[in-house]
Amino acid sequence: MQIVDIPGPCLPPEVCRSHKLIAWWPKHRLYVVDVSMHEARQAYLISARDGGVTKVSAPPTLSPSGQYAIAWEASPLIGNPMELIDLKAAPPRVLEVASKPACPGAGRYDLIRPDPVWLDDERVAFTGKSQSNADDPNAKQVLRIVDGKPEWEC
Repeated sequence: MQIVDIPGPCLPPEVCRSHKLIAWWPKHRLYVVDVSMHEARQAYLISARDGGVTKVSAPPTLSPSGQYAIAWEASPLIGNPMELIDLKAAPPRVLEVASKPACPGAGRYDLIRPDPVWLDDERVAFTGKSQSNADDPNAKQVLRIVDGKPEWEC
């Protein structure tokens, strides 16, 4: 189901928002709603228990155990931050991943790749084709969770 805030032509375009239910996480009793805007994007995690809303930068990818999720929108036009979402907390706790991989000898990269893929419950790799032709496709881009906080793995 998709809900558009202002049906028909939206002028100015930045006032138009489209909401789309994309997932139900029964373990957490959370609905995941993708919110598309003119040159922007975010997502809402909506609690089925109390209706509380947690805003995140993009539709998140759930870890295998469901304890964490990663929200990442790789488009440089949108410029969203990467966020680690701790789903053990109620409401979910959102931590911005402010740094970028900086491992010596890990390979040249300008941009973090677009597709987060969980390797296990504590590590997520970023795969897919970089939007920069100068990037080394073998550069290591693995984020790990240490003591509940995100850090890049070397």
